[in-house]
Amino acid sequence: AAVAAAADAAAEHAIMATRARLLADPSVDTLRSELAQARSVAASRVKDAAPLSVKALGQLYGGALAALKLRELASASGLASLAFGAVKFEGNTALGHTNQAQAAIVMLATEIAIAQDQQAQALNLLKAYVPTQSPSLPASTPFARSALLLWAQASRAPGAAAHALPQAVEQLQTWVALQPQDALAWDALASAYTAQNQRLRVHY
Repeated sequence: AAVAAAADAAAEHAIMATRARLLADPSVDTLRSELAQARSVAASRVKDAAPLSVKALGQLYGGALAALKLRELASASGLASLAFGAVKFEGNTALGHTNQAQAAIVMLATEIAIAQDQQAQALNLLKAYVPTQSPSLPASTPFARSALLLWAQASRAPGAAAHALPQAVEQLQTWVALQPQDALAWDALASAYTAQNQRLRVHY
């Protein structure tokens, strides 16, 4: 258990460090370099079935994020799928069962789905992270805040399931009651209210 926990922590650190680095330097040259490295890792996976290293996982994640920023959405989706497959693969003892790393990759895959106007897919990806019926959000859920904000974003877009927006409003109300200093959550709630009112005006 201790070994698995250490592997989980290492995988999460590799992902979050990569994300922080790319958000700090989102220049086109940096993004293209990151994407090229990830494509190299992806190409090697065709020939090598060995477990993915933590470093390679970070590179796949970085490539997916870079491709998203470059609006190369097909590449972003493919690389995110490879990264997700790596953390779900039970035989990958190098990564273990990476709940936090898996959650981080799901959040990125959701961002990509939203960018592709695939709202139903985005909401489906988030199901395990945003409760469907609950008066309160479990603070222990990995990436609960990120999931909630992404759910709210997807639920406002055309093509989202009808239940998604009221659920976003309810959960955001609970969240800001518990976290009143969370400015982004307040903004998301205001946008959700606006979208909800617009839909009501359309129907009535």
